[in-house]
Amino acid sequence: MPRLMLSLGVTALVLLVLGCAPGGAEGEACAAPGDCAAREQALCDACAAQATQLCVEGVCEAAETRLAAVVVDVMLHFSLTGDVSSLLYAFVDQRPASPDADSISCDGLARSQPSVTDAAVNVTHSGFVNLQQTSGTAFFPDSNFGSAPIGRHLLDVRGYTSARGEGELSARACVAAIDVVDSDENRLELNLDPID
Repeated sequence: MPRLMLSLGVTALVLLVLGCAPGGAEGEACAAPGDCAAREQALCDACAAQATQLCVEGVCEAAETRLAAVVVDVMLHFSLTGDVSSLLYAFVDQRPASPDADSISCDGLARSQPSVTDAAVNVTHSGFVNLQQTSGTAFFPDSNFGSAPIGRHLLDVRGYTSARGEGELSARACVAAIDVVDSDENRLELNLDPID
C-alpha cells in the first residue's frame, strides 16, 4: 500500500508540474506570442508588452537574448513644438504570428491593423521616454530607447501630450527596417510628424 500511494503521489506531482508549465515550447504551434511563453509586464499602462518567445507564422520561436543599447536623436516637426511630452516606442518583429496574415508594416500599424498592443504582434522591445520640454524645443538628442535585441526590427514611435504615453496622441514616426547590431551603442535619427 505505501508503494502505491508513493506512485500516485509522484504521478500527481508530475501532472501538477506539467499543468503549471508555461505555454508552447520552441517549435510548437501558436496563434500569438503569449501561447509560447508569458509576456513581460509592460513598463507603463500604454506601453506594449514584450514577447519573451516569438510566435512566427504559427510556430513558437526563441527570442533573441543578445541586447544592444539604442540611442535616438529625435526631431519634432516644427508644428509640434511644446505639444509632445513623451514618446512610446516599440521594436517589432515584422513576421506575422499567423501564416495567413500579412507582415507587420508601418502602414498597417498607422491604421491600427494591427496595433502594437495587439496580442498577436511580436513586440521585441518597448518602453517610453519623457521629453524635457523647454520653450521652443524641437530637437531631443541622446534619447535613451533602452536595450533592444540584436537583429532587424520595425520601430514604431508615438508622441503624446503627457508623460508616460498619457494624454492625446499627437505625433508618430515609423521605420520599417532598423538593424540593431552588437555594439556599445546603436544611434538613430528619427523625425516625428503630426498625426493626420
